[in-house]
Amino acid sequence: TSTSVKLPTGAAANLYEAVGTVNMLGHQQPLVLPFSLQDLSDDGKLVRATGQFTLKRLDFSLGKAVDASGDMVSNDVVVSFDITAQRK
Repeated sequence: TSTSVKLPTGAAANLYEAVGTVNMLGHQQPLVLPFSLQDLSDDGKLVRATGQFTLKRLDFSLGKAVDASGDMVSNDVVVSFDITAQRK
């Protein structure tokens, strides 16, 4: 759930951060999601958002029963996204 979207101080004009909470399997963790937003059309109605962030899988008990230490499977899960959308 996003609670705010902001342009970080000193960041390029198209770089933003969405601040909120990730809810998964009954666990909640705060998240700052950095992303870029690019206009793909002259009228600004078609946009592309891209970004990447890392979650700690054990924070959500993912795979905890099999690998609680993170020795077999990395605790870091990199999530990348590339979304094209049309503005209303």
